[in-house]
Amino acid sequence: MQFDIRQLKWLLTRDPERAPDLDAVAATGFGPLEQDEFDSLLADLGIQVSVLDEATEVLVVGRDGWARKQITEVLDGRSGQHFRIYSQEMFFAYLVSGEDPLNDEEGDIRDLWGDHAALQFLEQVGFKWPTTEVGDRGSGTIHVDLEVGYLKYCGYTVGKYGLPVHERRRLLEKSAYFGDVPGVFPASYMGEWGRPGSAMRLQKMAGTIANLCKNSKKRRNPAYRRAIEEWEADLSWLKKTFYDGRYIFSWPSTEVW
Repeated sequence: MQFDIRQLKWLLTRDPERAPDLDAVAATGFGPLEQDEFDSLLADLGIQVSVLDEATEVLVVGRDGWARKQITEVLDGRSGQHFRIYSQEMFFAYLVSGEDPLNDEEGDIRDLWGDHAALQFLEQVGFKWPTTEVGDRGSGTIHVDLEVGYLKYCGYTVGKYGLPVHERRRLLEKSAYFGDVPGVFPASYMGEWGRPGSAMRLQKMAGTIANLCKNSKKRRNPAYRRAIEEWEADLSWLKKTFYDGRYIFSWPSTEVW
């Protein structure tokens, strides 16, 4: 796709008040515009392009010249915080229309990106929130040891003899999500949980709880009913608290899970 920079500037500056008020915008890579052209264009619109780091809230990625390691580090640093990624073309459409394409629930982000190489990379980095439906092979659940798992080590328990809801969620947040996995576990197991507060940690926690819930559902024992309800409630709380609106880079489906 070829861009006439003069025509693009005219389109973007004909109604400056329509341009969104954005802070902490960073850019990496080039295409269709060169990096200096892109920075200059945004400067003309009053948008300052900042250094790409953990303070970045909006990232615009060119078609070429971007580094996987750099993006991965920023994604990890922004885990649990609002963060949005656009191609240059998507960002231009946002500026011209004033409508954020990432908020289009009826659209498909993949269609907007087209053959942009960064999308394939980002799909590998992100993750789909798991379900607790039995027989759902696409839920992203994982095998867990019910007796010595990390969540149990943290004191997380549900059911008749479990903890009250506020204590469970305090443990999930303070100990499981933001805490360090202790050295009592094998190094390979510790590695599966990733860094505290990271996307990898959240994915492991969600997958573990979903799998506990699914395993109990398969038993079809009424005695597990309360535990199942509390696991599902805690899973919904985790999603609302740490996932929704924060992991847009993971390209979640708009369907209800």
